[in-house]
Amino acid sequence: MSTRRLTGSCIAVPPRHAELRRQMFELFRRHYDDVTFECFTRDLEEKEHVILLRDGDGVLRGFSTVRTFELAVGDELVRLLFSGDTIIEHGWWGDQALGRAWSELAGATRAQSPLPLYWLLLSKGHRTYLYLPLFFHTFFPRHDAVPPAREKAIIDAFGSWKYGPDYDPARGVVAFAAAPGRLREDLAEVGEHRLRNEHVRFFLAANPGYAEGHELVCLAPLEAANMKLFARQCFERGLSIPVEATA
Repeated sequence: MSTRRLTGSCIAVPPRHAELRRQMFELFRRHYDDVTFECFTRDLEEKEHVILLRDGDGVLRGFSTVRTFELAVGDELVRLLFSGDTIIEHGWWGDQALGRAWSELAGATRAQSPLPLYWLLLSKGHRTYLYLPLFFHTFFPRHDAVPPAREKAIIDAFGSWKYGPDYDPARGVVAFAAAPGRLREDLAEVGEHRLRNEHVRFFLAANPGYAEGHELVCLAPLEAANMKLFARQCFERGLSIPVEATA
């Protein structure tokens, strides 16, 4: 390969019959078991944008799907930036292209509306969950704090609205009766060195069914003051970029 660095770009969800969809699914299928193109396509149709990660030769090495929701929680209306399927090939783990592109999109989304904005993330594996402490000072659920009533209400409102009886509010987990995909066994495995990380230990305790495709519903306020340095810089840059320009 010509370079170990990825380039991220945000586009509108590709047309239904585009070859890009097949490329995305092939990448997805190499990381998840029990998945079908039909189910993948149905999930993709619900999203608005796709962040694409390509290497120096233009080969697709990762992607993340995104949609913005407005949700009524009690007498309050909030906005949720919802991240769906997210994949990065093993050889490019640690690359910052996804964090950069996603944070810029988050900033552009924040600038659209004065409504409170949150990142809504479903964590099917510990690597996904680790984006939260990497990007944010405050997020939920976490090992050292109980979600405040407001944040818990948002998590429960989204989980119940989106997943109905598959959502367990007592645990904050989507425990699918028939999970639409699960991490490949070798990717779901947690090495001993990872168990030294308090965030990983919390994720495993909070979502013990992750290997069967269960997902922990997570939430983080999307404000510059809540973001750590790299993410905040990208977020603030995105505040001056129209969402249409990022796509």
